[in-house]
Amino acid sequence: MSEDVLDSNVSIESGARPTVITVSAIIYWVFAGIALIVLLAGAALMGAAETAIDAAAEQGADVSKTETGSIWAMLILAIITTAAAIFGTIKMWNMQKLGFFIFLGANAVSIIGSLVMSGFAVGSFVFPLIFIALFGSQLKNMR
Repeated sequence: MSEDVLDSNVSIESGARPTVITVSAIIYWVFAGIALIVLLAGAALMGAAETAIDAAAEQGADVSKTETGSIWAMLILAIITTAAAIFGTIKMWNMQKLGFFIFLGANAVSIIGSLVMSGFAVGSFVFPLIFIALFGSQLKNMR
């Protein structure tokens, strides 16, 4: 029995989804869902912050809007890449190889974007690389 649990090389023909894909997808959906909620809340709060900055500028305060532009760019990039990675994970759940390549592309853009916009952060590339390795190890089981 322990061999069945450890052997994630289940073929598509058997109708079973490999355990690695099932567990990885569920874990990814939980964290990506939380991230998406936080990002959307951040976008809503950013809109309120811009309104406050505009009001302060109208009253003569010396404020710069350059920082808000880069924050908006990071938020939009993160929302798009997270949504694309979730879509790719759904495709992989359905055992489609295309999902892995969507997931890979979304995470590559996310990693590069975070490095360019905000600098080096370990979490911005370690966790995506772990999931890329987990899902990539199951490509042979996808159609």
